[in-house]
Amino acid sequence: MDDQDLYDLYDMDRGTVSATGRRRFLQSLQAQGLAWQPYAQRVGSGFATAASELKRTMDASVLPAFQAVVGRVTDRRFEQAYVDVRLYPQGREVDPWDGGLWEGERLAVIVAFVLAIPPDDSLDSMTRRSLLSLFEESSWDPQVKKLGKKGRLRELLNVDTVNAVLSELVFEGFNPYGLDGFELEIMIDGCPAARWDRLALAARGAPLQKARSSRTVFKGLPGPITPDNASTEVPVLIAALAKALGVKRLDPRALEPADALYALMGFDERLTRSLTGSIGLHFDVLGVVGGPPMITVGDAIEFARDILASRVEE
Repeated sequence: MDDQDLYDLYDMDRGTVSATGRRRFLQSLQAQGLAWQPYAQRVGSGFATAASELKRTMDASVLPAFQAVVGRVTDRRFEQAYVDVRLYPQGREVDPWDGGLWEGERLAVIVAFVLAIPPDDSLDSMTRRSLLSLFEESSWDPQVKKLGKKGRLRELLNVDTVNAVLSELVFEGFNPYGLDGFELEIMIDGCPAARWDRLALAARGAPLQKARSSRTVFKGLPGPITPDNASTEVPVLIAALAKALGVKRLDPRALEPADALYALMGFDERLTRSLTGSIGLHFDVLGVVGGPPMITVGDAIEFARDILASRVEE
């Protein structure tokens, strides 16, 4: 796959590809005897969840700082931006997932800031360069230099900050320690303003909440949880706690170990933190210093098993 195909693939995954780019890319795939698959299906649930979790961090740490200066750097041409994060096995971006962990592959981390482009404007290469210089050690752009510290976003987004997040993302379906390192690429992209809201929502990840919900409000309560029944009772606990937090229709029978809690809570940071904290409190645990993060339903099940097993041993 040449560079043009690769960047068309990134645009396809983000939904920002032009009609010409889409046609060219699909024709190229067909010529190679390959079929197109959507991002999450192609890279697997583990990579897709890890990408969503990395975006979750950047939404809090990087995006506000970028949003605060994008208008000034672009002379108010562009005011809205969201961040899109994708993880790929480098060199195998179009290969279908085989159910494994992509062990031994080098990870490509693609972070794109996607601007809302007004109908009477377009995203030119000079504007892209100016905005990318926010993440360089020293910007060449006078507009960026005038921002002072506010224009030095490299401190917030670089290989070290990404590595700090990735090193904590160990869960069923994703293990960064089994990969051959990673490379970070930052991009500036855009889409028509009329499509921006929809693409910003899609960038958060697969909308699991609806897929894992029933038509009726959940009414159950978990029974006593033991190491033996945790796989069935912890999903009931999750549904009950989610209901108390306002997410009232999760079906515990539909929950799968690989499901991200953040996605189940509608990608709401506050609700997700409340859910994971409430799961810990159910087992009289305020927090586990140095313990693995609770990212998926499977993590919650393993947390319950570990806590209960440790008490039996005591």
